[in-house]
Amino acid sequence: MGVSPAQLLIYSSSQLLMKLTLIRNRQTGTLILGELFLDGHRLCDTLEPVGFVPMGWYRIALTFSPRFQRPLPLLYHVPGHTGIRIHAGNTLRDTAGCILVGTLAHDGSSLVNARKAENLVVDSFQNAPVNEEHYIEICTPQYRRAELCGMSGELSADE
Repeated sequence: MGVSPAQLLIYSSSQLLMKLTLIRNRQTGTLILGELFLDGHRLCDTLEPVGFVPMGWYRIALTFSPRFQRPLPLLYHVPGHTGIRIHAGNTLRDTAGCILVGTLAHDGSSLVNARKAENLVVDSFQNAPVNEEHYIEICTPQYRRAELCGMSGELSADE
């Protein structure tokens, strides 16, 4: 992993920061379904193959993709992998390990409106201030809840 939450907190106190959050909601066989958020606002659904991107924090930047011939978000320092991007796609056949974006289809195992979702994600990078750093947190609802509750996983009676 490229960045710890503590390092990110220290860094964000002195710099502009754009944070994407991918919450992995369901794993079935070889695919993981999730939702992508930008600074707490839901952007789209995601689909990715199992076993490529571990949960954690990653620096992410919009760079030109030679394969797709357009700018796409690239995750940095993914253990054991390079070239992990966020891009449009409908099924696992459309990815070699990247995170696909779109709207979850009625079959529950594929995406539709993928190019529209990709444009939304890319636009968020292009509309960010030039000096802003970009990070993505990849987690599950349980991991996120435990992190927010002091790792105990239990909410207090006040919450």
